[in-house]
Amino acid sequence: MTEAFLSVGTKRFDLSQTGIDGVGHGYRPNLNEGAMRLMLPYWIPQCWMLGQNLILRPRREAGRAFAQLDDLGGERLGAVRPVAFLCVETSPGNFQAWVAIKAGSAGDIKRLKHGVGSDARANGSVRIAGSPNCKRRYAPDFPVVRTAGLQPGCVVTPQHLEELGLMRDPAPAAAVCPRAFAQTRRGWPDYSRVLRGAPRKHDGTADRSKADYMWSKWALERGYIEAEVEAKLFEVSEKARAEFARGNGRYAFYKVASARGAVR
Repeated sequence: MTEAFLSVGTKRFDLSQTGIDGVGHGYRPNLNEGAMRLMLPYWIPQCWMLGQNLILRPRREAGRAFAQLDDLGGERLGAVRPVAFLCVETSPGNFQAWVAIKAGSAGDIKRLKHGVGSDARANGSVRIAGSPNCKRRYAPDFPVVRTAGLQPGCVVTPQHLEELGLMRDPAPAAAVCPRAFAQTRRGWPDYSRVLRGAPRKHDGTADRSKADYMWSKWALERGYIEAEVEAKLFEVSEKARAEFARGNGRYAFYKVASARGAVR
């Protein structure tokens, strides 16, 4: 599974361990191929012993976009299998497909998710094959995460996905942000300035949660779409990365969704 990501240009990975209730138990960022090869044989048995999930997030490289198509049944998986470099069965009958798009954008990823009918909230991380899927509804017999298809080196273009009929436009941008902002891209808001102006907590430090909300709101007002804002928030916000490390993988999604409501 790691080799499949390496074959389409990934060079670094973030790994986290979470418990059955989503609480983080470890975070190892920016791992290279050597570290993955060395440590996975130890981490996977440890997760079985402790009843923990082992979650991988590939870091995006220049010139590549990774579309994570989550919550696929057999029929929808069949539609995307020819263009996916990796398919994963996360629980019996429930699949993910990963598609590497050459020179792809966040908009391409969003259109592909919409066209396939996958979970729009998928956050770019996946359980490692061979590890357990530790959710309370499966206890105590956790299912094994399995690879369900590999095409090393499979990279497609947005045009090819269009030709296959897998791309579909979501709701127009005007439904996400006011018309006055829809075509305006003035660069990303300065996160450091937002943080300096954020309300203070009782200990005198900045309320990073409110800063993340306000930054997301301003980014949407500047014409960026939700998927772009969510990805960028993870990059600029220390709190967003910390929340992911402790198992709250949808922190950024909820911040952007809340900001979208305010913009509307």
